[in-house]
Amino acid sequence: MSTFSIERLRTAREVLPLVEGRLPVSIDIVDRVGRTPQGSHWKAHAVHRAGSLVGFFFQYRLCRGKWEAILLLDEPIADATFERLVNRAQVWSIGGPGDHVATFLERLPRLTRLTKLEMFHERTPPDYWTAMPGAVSLGVEHSERLVKFFSHHERFGIPTMAGIREFVGLALQRGPAVVVEEDGEIVGGVLLGAATPDWISLDGLTVRPDRRGAGLSTVLLSGGARIWSNGAVGMCGVRATTNPGGYGLHAGQTDWFAANLRPPKRFRGHQRLRVLALKFQERSKPWNTTYIRPEYRGEDGQLRNRPDDEPG
Repeated sequence: MSTFSIERLRTAREVLPLVEGRLPVSIDIVDRVGRTPQGSHWKAHAVHRAGSLVGFFFQYRLCRGKWEAILLLDEPIADATFERLVNRAQVWSIGGPGDHVATFLERLPRLTRLTKLEMFHERTPPDYWTAMPGAVSLGVEHSERLVKFFSHHERFGIPTMAGIREFVGLALQRGPAVVVEEDGEIVGGVLLGAATPDWISLDGLTVRPDRRGAGLSTVLLSGGARIWSNGAVGMCGVRATTNPGGYGLHAGQTDWFAANLRPPKRFRGHQRLRVLALKFQERSKPWNTTYIRPEYRGEDGQLRNRPDDEPG
């Protein structure tokens, strides 16, 4: 039997006093509740144990049938109710002291199949981010270009173009997107996740695969902080999703930890197809150290040229 009691919060007046004291990890909740105070797109619950507040659970609607879950922990929570809520969400994050978060993560059965990004938070002076050339801002008039770019390289876990268009449109209402362009094409971009007078967060940092490793992420981070700061003195970090080009800000770590996790796309037979794809990938690489076809080894067991590459 659960030892927790859950209280439904229906208005911004009830939610904001609880989460504003938990900044910066609660910045997304503060921003979204502030924009939709009547709760048409979100559900909020306060978690109590023995009459004291020990946590906060927040759900936000991404598109039809797709929800994001945010769990804030003041004390260790190990309860099947919250595990089910998190497991059913398409995107979710957990914030709180590192040992409390680790206790919760250990109980999740799908943890080994999820993509994890640690988010650390730093309070920085306004002039910390120096202006770097290359990053420009694009507004609502360029929404279709941004939708095309993010749908090709990110998708945010949203299966339909209509859902992606809605997601990008909401981000552009919060502030312009920051992108890097080459030859008239977008090769990297980042959206404004949320903003308060003191904290900002960046969402969906994406760099085109053929341009990764060229320092564009740093340019986007610097440009986003410079364009969106408006006097803000802190930055929360970057919420990476399925794109491996996403990075976090690791300077000035505190004891607050947030894990942003996303389950893989699934369909009937996906596990069997994944195993076959991995086998094909290994066998198609003759110089892969984990699988080397026998004909590519010499008599002494050392690697040698492929048979069709031998001279004569």
